[in-house]
Amino acid sequence: MLKHKGRKLIAGTALACVLGAPGIAAADAEMDALKRQIDQLQRQLNDIQARQATVEKKQEEALTEADLKGSMPGSIRIPGTSTSLKIGGYVKLDGTYDMGPSMGSVVTPDAMPLDGTRERDGAFGFNARQTRLNVTTETPFDGFTARSVLEIDFYGSGGTEAYTNSVSPRLRHAYITAGPFTIGQTWTTAYDLVAAPEKLDFGGLPAELALRQPQVRYTHAEGAGTFSVALENPESDFIGNVAANNSNPAATGGISGLADPNFDRLPDLTVRYAHKFDWGHLAGFAIAREITADTATADDSVLGWGVGLSGSVKFLEKDKFGFQALYGEGVNRYMTLSYRQSASFDGTDLDALPSWGGTFTVQHHWDDMFRSNVTFAYHRIENNSTVPQTANKEMLTFHGNIIAAIIPALDVGLEYSHAQRETEGGQTGSADRLQASVMYKF
Repeated sequence: MLKHKGRKLIAGTALACVLGAPGIAAADAEMDALKRQIDQLQRQLNDIQARQATVEKKQEEALTEADLKGSMPGSIRIPGTSTSLKIGGYVKLDGTYDMGPSMGSVVTPDAMPLDGTRERDGAFGFNARQTRLNVTTETPFDGFTARSVLEIDFYGSGGTEAYTNSVSPRLRHAYITAGPFTIGQTWTTAYDLVAAPEKLDFGGLPAELALRQPQVRYTHAEGAGTFSVALENPESDFIGNVAANNSNPAATGGISGLADPNFDRLPDLTVRYAHKFDWGHLAGFAIAREITADTATADDSVLGWGVGLSGSVKFLEKDKFGFQALYGEGVNRYMTLSYRQSASFDGTDLDALPSWGGTFTVQHHWDDMFRSNVTFAYHRIENNSTVPQTANKEMLTFHGNIIAAIIPALDVGLEYSHAQRETEGGQTGSADRLQASVMYKF
């Protein structure tokens, strides 16, 4: 009986297994499908999280970049402020070879050796003194933006060529602009930077108004026109046989008869109006100044004045012609290389010396890499009988160059320059130079 019941149990169990096998298989299939769905959902979640992290990172980077990006091209914003900061300048190496009399690191037509005097021909030299560093800031305020500029180069005193070739920094610009006002040291208001020539030689040109001095300037722009007026630092200069006698007397030196009295009562006045056209621009300017001599027996002053015209003309695709000309009496301090010769002083009376001159330059782009510049400058001073025979009467220079922009930041150039001068006594001198330069801008 028991044996019969056991057989039935075994048979029933076997039958249940056979009948239940499809259900178990179906459950396993459903479980596998569920696992696959979970895996797929996990992968999708991982993808979503990765994309979200990428988006958040980009947003964070964009936010950081926006926070650091300054208001000027190439500038950064100082964290925690609204002030933008930009550092710029260039590194420049000049190599010079004088085919005639030696002129030092720059072309000096005002002081080159005269014919018949001792000359040192064939001088060669390297220098990096034109290397320049500037810092610019810009800060927005309610209704206007304040901007500051500080710039130095290395044409200060010094020069230990025997060992380290160290030279002193020299202040070029230190000024702020706020709305229509410019306050500090920068180019004289009369100078036309747009019309200025491009040359490798760092020396000044005869009659070029490349004068930097402290000033307070007001500028008003209306449409295509800009009007500027400024009070600028005065510096009386004259030539004669009597040195100044004042609180800071300067002995006569340099070219015989030069005096530097350092006695000034009024600021120089400069006025300029410039107008832009499709083809370029034109500008007119005027200068008024007082020249004072104060000695133990005489105290005299004279008015110096000058008027001029400058401008530029664009032609072809990138080329331009630029010029600047000045005529006046007692304004030689504003005409580079003629400082100390604005007036004559005979010990009693000052007389303003008439003079005139100008600079003329043409720039041509041969292609996207090469460009050339040709520049001519001339200056003549109408001296009187008080002026020593050794004083300059006439100066001229010529510069011609070719410059290659190897990359946008790197220029390599070669330049020929010629300079002449004639003294009041009729002595003449001339010099020629070849110069090669490499300049990297940053």
